[in-house]
Amino acid sequence: ADRMDGVEIQANVVDTLLRRRELVPQGVSGDIVTIFAIALLLAVGIAILGVSLGALYAIVVVAVYLLGVGGLLLFDGQHVIPDLFFPTLVAVLTYSADLLAHFNVERRRRRSLESRFSKHVSPQLMELLANSNDPAIVQPIGRAREITILFTDIKGSTALAEQLDPEDVMEIMDGAFDVLIEPIMRYEGTLARLMGDAILAFFGAPIAHEDDPERACRAALEIVAGA
Repeated sequence: ADRMDGVEIQANVVDTLLRRRELVPQGVSGDIVTIFAIALLLAVGIAILGVSLGALYAIVVVAVYLLGVGGLLLFDGQHVIPDLFFPTLVAVLTYSADLLAHFNVERRRRRSLESRFSKHVSPQLMELLANSNDPAIVQPIGRAREITILFTDIKGSTALAEQLDPEDVMEIMDGAFDVLIEPIMRYEGTLARLMGDAILAFFGAPIAHEDDPERACRAALEIVAGA
């Protein structure tokens, strides 16, 4: 576009005043409607799209308002200066609130999983559980599963307990359980229960593998070899 000289600028200002087309700021009612509309659009959109795409969605909403609605208010005969600060602030605050809510929900979900499984599965399997969104994994209660059971019993533990002090027996059993549990965890089995001198574990839940029976057998063979 051609440069406008100072005289032309002044002439346009005078013409605007004579025609009473002066620019006026957006009123309080318009600000309130804009704020609620943007907040509602962002809350619904981010809830549907998720936090990752929600950031891009928030930018698009603000851009549409500034370029589209703002352009109509300013240039379509209304001569209203759109508010730039509050809509942008609302977008930032709404997205931040949704991000914080998502973080809190995810943190509670992770804590719930850890309280249920951390003592029964390996750290690697626990990480898979925490990062999974599969309802069959994170909510396994009430679901039919095909699993492989592994049961171990320490031979001669009863006779040993009759000969030694309880403290010595507990120390020996703790060491034995460490040796017995390690293969179960390595093959991503689930430790169901410690029963005196016995261990009950299973393979196939909460995360199933195609070779769960083989994993159970390999863990059992290593337990026997290490006993």
